[in-house]
Amino acid sequence: MAQAGIAGYDESGWNGYAAPAGIPGERLQKLQHAFQTALRSPEYRAYVDALGNELIAGSSDEAAALIKADYERYGKIVKNLGLRVD
Repeated sequence: MAQAGIAGYDESGWNGYAAPAGIPGERLQKLQHAFQTALRSPEYRAYVDALGNELIAGSSDEAAALIKADYERYGKIVKNLGLRVD
């Protein structure tokens, strides 16, 4: 996109998993460990590679930061364009 004259273009997608608010810390840690183990398995990595995607198995804190950054980024776009849900 930079070669097309669009500086700063970044349109990457991501997937994540969420747990209900207030989940006990011990249970959340077990879930995080299970997901991290599965995401790092050779079989899953091969699957993701075959799709041409990049696997980043981050922490819940990293996911929260990503959600916040996306909210701020897209919130500005929505506000500047005057978009709203009817």
